[in-house]
Amino acid sequence: MDIVKANGVKYAQITATKSYLYRTATQNPEISNIWCELPQTYFVEILNDYNDNFYKVDYNTVIGFVLKNFLLFRHCF
Repeated sequence: MDIVKANGVKYAQITATKSYLYRTATQNPEISNIWCELPQTYFVEILNDYNDNFYKVDYNTVIGFVLKNFLLFRHCF
């Protein structure tokens, strides 16, 4: 999988509508577990590969978790 890197930082693009930045690495739809909805086509900084379903990310200085199947990695030349 190719990853966009800018100054050594890894980024991935949000590919789906109704993508959420979760507070915990669980797909719990309760509002208390959701920081915000992520705009489609925006990028998040990948902090680490947290588990089988989630990446830990930084979105505009907010740290949370995004489902892996909602992200697209691109190679930057």
